[in-house]
Amino acid sequence: MSQYIGAVPESAKMEVIRVDQRQPRQNMLMNSDFVINQRGYSNGSSLAYYSFSRDRWFNANGSASESFTFDGAGKCTMTNGALLGQRVELTDSYKAGDVLTLSWVGTAYGRVGSVGSYTNKVSYYLTSTDISNGYVLVFFGDNGTWVSEPKLELGASPTIWEPPDPAIELTRCYRHFYKTYNMIHAPGTATNIGRCVDSLATSGTISITPRLPVHMYKTPTILAYDSAGNSGAVTTNVGDNQGYTLSDVGTMGFRIAKAGVTSLSFQFTASGEV
Repeated sequence: MSQYIGAVPESAKMEVIRVDQRQPRQNMLMNSDFVINQRGYSNGSSLAYYSFSRDRWFNANGSASESFTFDGAGKCTMTNGALLGQRVELTDSYKAGDVLTLSWVGTAYGRVGSVGSYTNKVSYYLTSTDISNGYVLVFFGDNGTWVSEPKLELGASPTIWEPPDPAIELTRCYRHFYKTYNMIHAPGTATNIGRCVDSLATSGTISITPRLPVHMYKTPTILAYDSAGNSGAVTTNVGDNQGYTLSDVGTMGFRIAKAGVTSLSFQFTASGEV
């Protein structure tokens, strides 16, 4: 399938601007095939503003009735006015005035930056505010439209979209969100698979210090789950739904402790979104 800057009708008979066939540049967007779904988003589920669907992609509209449908083959359809958004991290190599090009396949219109109109052709010059913020916003919208193969890259013309490597892309997503659960288990699932666990011969204080797989974008928000799936709780020899002490939270790990127990276990999520 050819890739274009902007909207393409379902039949794909009308070409907008054909992509540059030179060596592809790096895609600044993460999870551009919409495969990674650590939060366990279900198609058609309503989302409030800045609530996440598939990894790194959030609802950028203001009410709580919008939803997305992902077809499993790299296509996202937006319904009830949903706007698909991603905050794209800017490293120190970017500077004000750099031009970015957003390309995609689909009938959706796109936008880069926090202001401006949605169009089917998007070139964007980074501002000093973008650099100061450390990120730039990307949006796709209008009600009932779809998008696939989204790509944001440095340069004045687009290069061809390439499917992301699954292992590399998951590691990239871990910089912003990580869970101990299996990929097929949404956070809050009642399961012991993947849990952190420790025990003592006699009652005392158990302290567990999980190590995160990569440095997160920022100090994460940590949320523990007990074996029954209760959030903000751990499991001990006393039972589920027990409180805990959280400390030493950093971009590579944290500590959860519980006094007066002989066993302690929990799942967790770490969220350090841009």
